[in-house]
Amino acid sequence: MKVYLSGPISHNPDAEEQFSKAEEKVKLWAEEVSNPMQLGQYCPVKDNWAELMKNAIKLMMECDSIYLIRGWGSSKGAIMEKFIAEELDMPIFYEEKGKMSEEWDQDYGQGQI
Repeated sequence: MKVYLSGPISHNPDAEEQFSKAEEKVKLWAEEVSNPMQLGQYCPVKDNWAELMKNAIKLMMECDSIYLIRGWGSSKGAIMEKFIAEELDMPIFYEEKGKMSEEWDQDYGQGQI
């Protein structure tokens, strides 16, 4: 399973550290992890945000599921990515719950991350 990381990036001074920690955590159970921070396009400038999101969504579309990093609900981009994942019936995992989503538990029977 290839998992896309989603969370607050723009105007988040801790984004690089948060995404790096999440990537290490997800690598424990996922075959592959896509980290949008590695796109090298961190842009706090609003004019560039749309281009960043286009590239991030392209990366997300190469994945099977999405992992929402703590604080995702404060990010317009992460909210969009979650919406897309829901509409495409992609499994969604939440860092703040401390366990995998019900979809993972039902489909793969794994439990805790």
